[in-house]
Amino acid sequence: MGIWVAGRLELWGVRSVVAKGGDGGGGVFCVVCLRAVPASEGDGVYGSVVGWGWNERMANMKVAFVTIQYPPTIGGLQVHVKGIVDLVKSMGYETSILTSRPNPTMKIDGDVEGDVIQLPAIMWFKDSPIINPFKTYMALVKINPDIVHVVYPFPLSLDIACVYAYLNHKKLVCTYIDDIIVEFPYSLIIKIYEKIFWKICKRMTSSMSVSSHEYGNNATGLKNWKKEFYDVPPPILDTDFDFTLGKKHDAKKRLKLDGYDKVVLFVGGLRKRLIYKRPDVLLKAWSEYTKEIKDNSVLLMIGDGELSSLYKNTASELGLTPDNTIFKGYVSRDILVDCYLAGDVFVIPSQDNNEAFGITPVEAMLYGNAIIASDLPGIRGAIRRKNACVSLVPALKWERIVDELKYWLSKDLSEYALENHRYVKECFNDEKIKEEVWRMYENL
Repeated sequence: MGIWVAGRLELWGVRSVVAKGGDGGGGVFCVVCLRAVPASEGDGVYGSVVGWGWNERMANMKVAFVTIQYPPTIGGLQVHVKGIVDLVKSMGYETSILTSRPNPTMKIDGDVEGDVIQLPAIMWFKDSPIINPFKTYMALVKINPDIVHVVYPFPLSLDIACVYAYLNHKKLVCTYIDDIIVEFPYSLIIKIYEKIFWKICKRMTSSMSVSSHEYGNNATGLKNWKKEFYDVPPPILDTDFDFTLGKKHDAKKRLKLDGYDKVVLFVGGLRKRLIYKRPDVLLKAWSEYTKEIKDNSVLLMIGDGELSSLYKNTASELGLTPDNTIFKGYVSRDILVDCYLAGDVFVIPSQDNNEAFGITPVEAMLYGNAIIASDLPGIRGAIRRKNACVSLVPALKWERIVDELKYWLSKDLSEYALENHRYVKECFNDEKIKEEVWRMYENL
C-alpha cells in the first residue's frame, strides 16, 4: 500500500511491544508513527500515518553493557545505567552487564542480578577499578553481543570493549555520564588518557548518548565529537506517581516534620568522591539564613559517607543546631520518597561538571519541590526547560543561595509543587526516552 503526501513525512514516534508466539518464537511489534507536514510549514499538520512492522531481529539482539559500577552498589551512576538497561530490556533486547566487583568500602543494597557479570579489580585508581584487560575481552567474547554499549568513564575496560567491538565488527554505542575531574597530579594522567585512548575510542563509536544536549555541548571529553548526540536522560523516574498536596502533608507527619513551616532538602552522598556536591556551601548558606530570618524552617540532610562527621562538625561550628538542621543519614527508597514529599525547597549546590545530570533535583520536582541549583550544564539541561519552578545560581556563591532561600521560603509553594510535578511527568516520560534509545540503536 502506498500513500501520497503534498509535503513530507516526519518521524512522530515509535512504540515497541514485546510479544511471544505460540510456537515459542517472538519478536518486537513496532508501531512507527509518521506525521504529514504540508509543503508550507506555516499551514499546520494535516494528519498522521501509522506504519506497523514486526521486528523479530530486534528481539534476538544482544546488548553488552560495560560500566564501571552497577547495582547492588549505590550511587547516581548506578541508578542512571540501571534505568537504561531496564528500558532496553523492555524494548525486547537481551542484555548482559559487565562491571567491576565492588571494593569493601562501597555500600551495597540488594543482590547481584542474573545478567550481571562482576570482574575482580587488580587494583584501584582512586574510585576507579582497573580490571585485567584479557578477562574483560574474553568476557565479551563469551557474551558475543550484537551491540557493545560502553559507559564513560571506565578507563581501560571501556577501551578494551571498544577494541573488541572494532575487531569483531560489533556496533558500538557509548553513554557519556560525566567528565573525569581529579586533582593534580592525577589530572595529568587523565589528560594523556583523553588525548590518546579516549580519542581513539570516540572514532570507533557510532552513537553517543548524553543526559542532555546542554551537557554534551559543554562536556570536556566531548569537545571534538562531530556526530549527533542522542538525548537520553536517566529513565528512572516514577512518572506514574500521582502527586497531591495531601500526600505531601502525610509524608511530613510520618517523618515528624509537620511541626515546621517549611522543609529545605539536600540529598547526596557525604563521601570524598562526591565532594563536588558541596554540602558545606549549603550549610554556610543555611547558617546565614537562620541568622537573618527567624522562622520555623528546617534543613533535612539525606545521605552518609566517610565525611559525615566532618559536615556535622561544620554545621555545629556555623551555629546550626538539631532544631534547625537534621542529618538523617542513609535511608531506604521508601523513606527517601517520603523525604522528597516532605520537602518544600530542594537545594543542590554542586561545583562542577561532575554533576552531569542531577537525578536528585528532577526527583525532587516530581515529588513537589521548588529547586535552587548551581547553574551548571548538566543541571541546566535537566531542569531549565519550559516553565519549571527553578532558581539557578552561580556555583559556590552561597550568598545567592541565601537570597533564593528567602524568596522561596516566604511563599505559599502549593502551586509551584504541582507545576514542577507536571513538568517532570511531561518531560521525562519513559516512552519519550525509549524512542530516543530505539533511534540510537537502529541508526547504527
